[in-house]
Amino acid sequence: MRTDKSRATGRRQKVEMLQFMQQKIDRLEDSGKKSTAHNYRSTLNSFRRFLGSKRVYAEKMDGELMVAYEHWLMEDKPEGKGLLANSSSFYLRHLRTIWHEMQETGVPELGREDIFKDVFTGTKPTVKRAVPAENIVHLEKVVTRLPEKLEFALSMFLFSYYTRGMSFVDLAHLKKKDIQGGVLTYVRRKTGKVLHIELLPEMIMIIRRYASEVKDSPYLFPLLTKDGAGYESALRLQNKRLKRVAKILGLDVKLTTHVARHSWATIARDKGVDIETICEALGHSSILVTRIYLAELNSSVINEANRIVLKRKQGRKIKLYESAR
Repeated sequence: MRTDKSRATGRRQKVEMLQFMQQKIDRLEDSGKKSTAHNYRSTLNSFRRFLGSKRVYAEKMDGELMVAYEHWLMEDKPEGKGLLANSSSFYLRHLRTIWHEMQETGVPELGREDIFKDVFTGTKPTVKRAVPAENIVHLEKVVTRLPEKLEFALSMFLFSYYTRGMSFVDLAHLKKKDIQGGVLTYVRRKTGKVLHIELLPEMIMIIRRYASEVKDSPYLFPLLTKDGAGYESALRLQNKRLKRVAKILGLDVKLTTHVARHSWATIARDKGVDIETICEALGHSSILVTRIYLAELNSSVINEANRIVLKRKQGRKIKLYESAR
């Protein structure tokens, strides 16, 4: 990338990494890809904190720097514990995409070396856990008995569950105008699919519960500022409070914003809802995505079937590590 001045003088202009990243973010926002822009902005902010006051130009980017960045991501800090492999990989993958784009645009200082070969940029499989249907009923019964802030967090969790596992990013950005004629309509940010959800009494109850807190806001719930800012902090706070709720109630399942979605999908499947309907309900881009998604979820039905088979075969339950006699 050269300026007119650099072309005139024949000198190469150095490309600064953070500036290149900001330009990509600006292009994404201008084209309406807000969610993708948000991911790259998170990466930019993280990499900037790692660099501190240092400026890094294209020719200074190397494998050693990437290894150092990965170590920084995963080490404990005063503000909290280090990231796990998948979270660290999130930032490194986005940084790698930026790097490849710099190579493709012909930045002269860059070679074809893979500077990410010694860091983890994959995705380790994780066990997605869901809240059983009977636990959902329990949560419904106790929600209004919790302290105010925890009640709000659990109410948002339940609203997500009631709305077919709506993602927290979509829930946070819901606006009052999205409700027309008893139907909630929104565009899923991840896939761009338009979803229509009939408003049921459980949903209406939660909307009314917090209506007074959003009188002067276009948003349906008090999660964002009037101008739409504050999503990241709202997400962190929601998960922190849900963790506290699970601890207070003695749940053996970790509560997070994602678990509401996992729970709806699991319960729907276990109740015999066909995969095509689940695909539409979740707003997935294809049935293949839904099949993969469901395959990653624990199935209480399958586990129970396995227990029945083993019990029938063995004739009795055997304690773990029980000595054979």
